[in-house]
Amino acid sequence: MHLVADSGSSKTDWKVIGQNSQEFQTVGFNPMTQKADWIAEQLPQPEILAISNKVTKLDFFGAGCAQYEACEKMKDILQKQFPNAKINVESDLKAAALALFGNQEGIVCILGTGSNAALYQNNKLIQNVLSLGHLLGDDGGGYSLGKAFLRSYLYGQKQWTKAIEDIGLETDSKTIIKKLYNSPRPNGFVAQYAQVVIANQNEDFFKEIINEEISKFFKYFVIPYKNESRQIGFVGSVAFHCQQIIAEIAKENGFEIQKIIQQPIEELSNFLGQSSNQ
Repeated sequence: MHLVADSGSSKTDWKVIGQNSQEFQTVGFNPMTQKADWIAEQLPQPEILAISNKVTKLDFFGAGCAQYEACEKMKDILQKQFPNAKINVESDLKAAALALFGNQEGIVCILGTGSNAALYQNNKLIQNVLSLGHLLGDDGGGYSLGKAFLRSYLYGQKQWTKAIEDIGLETDSKTIIKKLYNSPRPNGFVAQYAQVVIANQNEDFFKEIINEEISKFFKYFVIPYKNESRQIGFVGSVAFHCQQIIAEIAKENGFEIQKIIQQPIEELSNFLGQSSNQ
């Protein structure tokens, strides 16, 4: 059984390749920001337990899996859960590249909970700009949108209380701060509030947040590759739901969008399935 996983900081999409394919979701895993014990505790979900011993090949693509040490950490955790599997761990950028471009070339962009980008040439990722994570970076991602909105709200712009209530999130300032600083995944907690920004993006206040954050993403992550390629593709929920604003910023900066995918697992598993059959 060949299992493929695409993991961001908020959720992981799993898909079995083959005639009896199945899909399911778990929480997101990031070996750079999460402790090994926590990941190991979260892995044994019912869907995973049902197939753990049947999986002979696992391709895991994850946020925080760009460095060798992080990949080895994740691989060790996965190997205990899938004892019979040959395991390959690579970055979520590689998953995005395969889903967006296959064997072609372009600039790969992720705008989900976090953000990242790289140039994809000759089936290799060329990353000249470091991803700084949520403490210093993640420009344009759900975390940065949620943070920008929460700062304004918690500093007194309470006119958006109804917008938060409509999404079903906490509105009490003291409770928000308490939950944030006690959360095992603070970036995910903050990123929830990006839903408010995205749902109300026709309002000038929210549109300005999106414009500012995604413009910073282009400045730091996309424009540095402009001399190599003008073709760009996006994966992630923020990219999918903010397509019009992204298209405008891309055009202003001389880029052509090839594709925007909310969840790359389908295209990714199709590409890997075709490759394994060749």
